[in-house]
Amino acid sequence: MAEQRSAGLRLLAITLLIANLVLAVYIALTPNREAGTARRIEALEINPARIKIVDAASRGPQGASTAAQGDRNVADACLEWSPLAAADVSKAQAALRAIGLSQRSTRRSLGDEAGKTRYALYIHDPDQSVVAQVAAIQRGFTGSAIRAAACP
Repeated sequence: MAEQRSAGLRLLAITLLIANLVLAVYIALTPNREAGTARRIEALEINPARIKIVDAASRGPQGASTAAQGDRNVADACLEWSPLAAADVSKAQAALRAIGLSQRSTRRSLGDEAGKTRYALYIHDPDQSVVAQVAAIQRGFTGSAIRAAACP
């Protein structure tokens, strides 16, 4: 009886040892999913050179024929630059004037945050070069971001 118990324990120990080895090999040979996730996140980051402003009338099933009809319900496309502190608004507008925009930017108040008034600037109908120039200027203003938005 003692020999059967000893043989059973040896068999159990060998079985557990083999299971541990199989698990270790599986863990070592399985690809790391986190590395692929990090690459996908980098690919999703905003690259100003890849931003394209699409005319609102060219979207949808009607395509460009909607533009010929002059649909007045479609808002113009704008580039929103926000949030900007009150002290930074004049600097930002001066920088926008320096790049020679075809239309003057529109300023809107976003309300108070932590006792400071915040503003958003809207650049009307920007082309790709304007988007890239604004993105370059925006990097000098910490805490602000640009995004596509409907014009106010």
